[in-house]
Amino acid sequence: MLKFLKKLLLIIPLFLFSSGSMAGQLTVATDLIQPFLLGGWNLNSYYYYNNGLVLGWSHGDNLKFSYDDSFATKPIKESRSSVFTDWSTGPELGYRFGKYWDVRLDFKAHYNRIQFESTPTPLRYTVYTVGPSIFYNWFPFSKDTTGFLVQFSSRYWFHVADDFNKKNFTYTDKNGKTKKHNPETFWDGSLGGFGANIAFGWAF
Repeated sequence: MLKFLKKLLLIIPLFLFSSGSMAGQLTVATDLIQPFLLGGWNLNSYYYYNNGLVLGWSHGDNLKFSYDDSFATKPIKESRSSVFTDWSTGPELGYRFGKYWDVRLDFKAHYNRIQFESTPTPLRYTVYTVGPSIFYNWFPFSKDTTGFLVQFSSRYWFHVADDFNKKNFTYTDKNGKTKKHNPETFWDGSLGGFGANIAFGWAF
């Protein structure tokens, strides 16, 4: 599964750029949650083909989740950990219906450093996810689908693979209990699962 996902992350962008002869519209946007809550940044680029096909790429950098944040999830709080996502990147494939809505399937790789309060050395591994998403593009200053846009999105990321190889790694949780780190449980309960965002962008 892991080898398949790595190949997919390479094949989809090649298809994206080789399909440039199909007429459509380019959109570039940046999400707001990342810089305001997670201390990093994100950039999205999508191409809406006239036949309804949507191809794109999303990349985020330097994201931080800490157990003492007010919005920290249960697994992060209980493990007293800080998660640094050095990068999160991958292609998206979808379909546009109507003028403003589209649905996509996200393929992402997320490189994480997890620092537990009880251990001096952080864990480092990559998580691979696949999940559905839905987008709505609002053009407040235009009667068509060009110019400045506000993009609303909602998605669900499923953990499908990872390259974690320290199966016996343990940490001490907030109650003083020794526990093994489980990447799938940790991801689905903290970084994966349901999410929503708002982005500002431009449609050319």
